[in-house]
Amino acid sequence: MKLYFKNANCFFLMALILITSCSSKRSIQGVSSSDWKKDPLGCSGIRIKMLPQILENKDQLLKASEKEVIAFLGKPDNLELYSKSQKFYIYYISPSQKCPSGDPNNTETILKIRINSLGYANEITVEKQ
Repeated sequence: MKLYFKNANCFFLMALILITSCSSKRSIQGVSSSDWKKDPLGCSGIRIKMLPQILENKDQLLKASEKEVIAFLGKPDNLELYSKSQKFYIYYISPSQKCPSGDPNNTETILKIRINSLGYANEITVEKQ
């Protein structure tokens, strides 16, 4: 009976180490995750100031899991479903037309992150709409 509990404890400890070692928190120097999340739709102009750092370090977001992207950048402002179970997360960088002071004639700058069918970021682009 004691051998059973010893093996169970060993298995539990190995599983715990594996789970915690696989979950890494993403960070990009010069980009505050909490500040980014406080600027939904880019209305406050905080995100536009962080764009150069994001583009300079976009390799740190590429290959991130869908959950890691959401943990770092928050829930996307918009979502586009694409073929073969892919999707694009869209984050407004410049003030969106949906902002309270939004100008309907304003050109919006967006950050698009493609999430592949396996749930990982594999493309990051900046577009004007």
